[in-house]
Amino acid sequence: MLTKKEDEENTIVTPPILGPDLKRNFPEVESAVRFDGYYKPVIKVGNQNFQEDGNTLTFVDADFFKVFNFPLLQGNPETVLSGHNEAVISERLAKKYFGNADPVGKTVMVPGESNPVPVSIVGLMKNFPANSSMQFDMVMPITSMAGYKDKMGAGLNSYNEILVIKLKKELMQAAFNISWMSFRKNTLIPKPKHQKPRLIKFLIPISV
Repeated sequence: MLTKKEDEENTIVTPPILGPDLKRNFPEVESAVRFDGYYKPVIKVGNQNFQEDGNTLTFVDADFFKVFNFPLLQGNPETVLSGHNEAVISERLAKKYFGNADPVGKTVMVPGESNPVPVSIVGLMKNFPANSSMQFDMVMPITSMAGYKDKMGAGLNSYNEILVIKLKKELMQAAFNISWMSFRKNTLIPKPKHQKPRLIKFLIPISV
């Protein structure tokens, strides 16, 4: 979205490296959860292909179920997203793909770097509330996403992911804001003359 200032552009996405860097370097940060996804992925279940919408498959960091209080019906929130090529699916998607069968332990095929890859279902979550901005039906570790290493390797020259951070204590917000203001001065990225520079400006508090 362009602002009234012609030299300024606002966006809600951040570089993939930012979340891990904040968690590693800021003692106030308890968790950092990035969100990324595929547009209309094709999920293969057995001999059937399902063309899903853009909200179905989302990649997140392992702390997702610890930061957001969406209930898991099967799986441990501490570990359910710690594996590779594993997924948690919603009740709605479990019914669609597997009928009344237990989905945990089943395998589906999701888009990979060049070919579909097998993904094990390791958890079952309740459907997201209708009033939630999150309407995901399949959640996978972000490290399993095709192209993840390339995005991380691009450093601050790649803006792809929404980032949510959780501070250890509310009282730490003031201290973190001071540290953040200093840190963000170093996030200005050199760009070709025909492109506008990008600077991560501010954080927006949310309730979870």
